[in-house]
Amino acid sequence: MFYAPWCGHCKAFKPGFMEAAEALSDNSKVKLAAVDCTENQKVCGEYNVGGYPTIKYFGKGKFVEDFSAPRTVDAVVSYMTQKAGVKTEL
Repeated sequence: MFYAPWCGHCKAFKPGFMEAAEALSDNSKVKLAAVDCTENQKVCGEYNVGGYPTIKYFGKGKFVEDFSAPRTVDAVVSYMTQKAGVKTEL
């Protein structure tokens, strides 16, 4: 997740994102990360982050696609497990 600490949408979504990360934490094929764009402007610019929060999917260390599903715990977990080909229960 690319975010800004002052962003209201980010503040609202961050607990759910952290819950999704916890649900996926036992799976070595799936990692969630958060990038503060106020501290990492170069990285956010490199990936054309224009709004917050932005979720992007990376496979094998390379950008694959933007996440466009709803910003919910279930949607993030479902999307990530489908992309990685693994099963995780909430």
